[in-house]
Amino acid sequence: MIKTRNFMNKIFSFIIGVAAGTALGILLAPASGRDTRKKIIEEADKLIEDALEYKRKMINKAVEETVA
Repeated sequence: MIKTRNFMNKIFSFIIGVAAGTALGILLAPASGRDTRKKIIEEADKLIEDALEYKRKMINKAVEETVA
């Protein structure tokens, strides 16, 4: 159980790091306001999809561990 939490914390930290790096890259890259807003929306949508997929995997894993 402790190993699972440690692993989940590492994955969550990685996702947050990727999101922060992406956001900084987009905001600091020279582009028009319209292009920048479009990129931010696309990256936010992608991050939400990744977070939901991670949540589904963790729920399934927790259910499997509970049933086993």
